[in-house]
Amino acid sequence: MIPLQQATADLIAIAQGLVNYPWTEKQHSLVVKIQRASHLLQSKLAEEPDQDLRRYRHDLRTPLTVILGYSEILMSQPTLRDLPDLIQVYRQGQQILGLIAQLQEL
Repeated sequence: MIPLQQATADLIAIAQGLVNYPWTEKQHSLVVKIQRASHLLQSKLAEEPDQDLRRYRHDLRTPLTVILGYSEILMSQPTLRDLPDLIQVYRQGQQILGLIAQLQEL
């Protein structure tokens, strides 16, 4: 498994842990969107595993933007700022973004 695929699988596992937190309805909606975007990112990687991923970086960045954006929104709320799973989702998203940036440099 390439690092980008492993990082995405890790992100999905972490995001799954967010389900158990007692969210408000609006917060839960954002968590569901984070999870869907994580799965979309994984499916995009699976579509063309042997192809040059540099051509697909836009398709990879779109769900990643959702993940990072909604994570930031949730972390901006004082009661959620220190939630470990949420922090890990954001950090994992940043790591994936870094891996995508490395693809651009190749």
